[in-house]
Amino acid sequence: MEKDILKSERVDDGLREFFVGIYKWMTAGVALSGLMAWLVINTNYFSFIFENKTMSYGLAGIELLLVLGVQFMINRIKPSTAGILFFLYAAITGILSSVLFVIFNLGSVITIFVATVIIYGLLAAIGYSTKRDISGWGTFLSVGMIGVIISSVINMFLHSSLMEMIISAVAVLVFAGFTVYDHQSYKKIYDLIKHNGEEVERYTVLGALHMYMNLIVMFQNLLSLFGERE
Repeated sequence: MEKDILKSERVDDGLREFFVGIYKWMTAGVALSGLMAWLVINTNYFSFIFENKTMSYGLAGIELLLVLGVQFMINRIKPSTAGILFFLYAAITGILSSVLFVIFNLGSVITIFVATVIIYGLLAAIGYSTKRDISGWGTFLSVGMIGVIISSVINMFLHSSLMEMIISAVAVLVFAGFTVYDHQSYKKIYDLIKHNGEEVERYTVLGALHMYMNLIVMFQNLLSLFGERE
């Protein structure tokens, strides 16, 4: 009985360390994004990037390739390589997100970001602590995400403000769901890889990527819905 208790405590400590690692990487990624956005806004690079469609679309394409690369090659790349790709993704996201500081009032950006972090924290706590199996959410949320991406591309040509609001609202709901879902999923993933240190390192980075995306997408779309424009 005593051995079982000690074993359970060691597993819990390992799981906590796994999530602490995920959040260290995620926090570093968010900080890097903020730094890159600040640098772009305060240099001549802003006009160079956003007045040149080839440049801005090219960066968005690289951003997408990085997400897919880390996602699908996580078992074939070194943890250090995964980390570099994650930081590169966070840097590009920061560059592209710099436009938000031009469109929206700075006070509004800060307020919405703080609100997003609070909402995210509550959702994360639910996902981490819930005993209910929510693995069935995965397919539904993935379909919702694909729908948001396709609708966003279509609206690039339609320029419909109503459609933009609907897309933003759906995106917030979808990535709020992913926040809960991912926290439970990574608890299960840790259970499978906990005896393999390199795998734990790899999935720490992948987990950080997923958590980072959930937070940033929720922030961007909440800002689109409730932010005060300049």
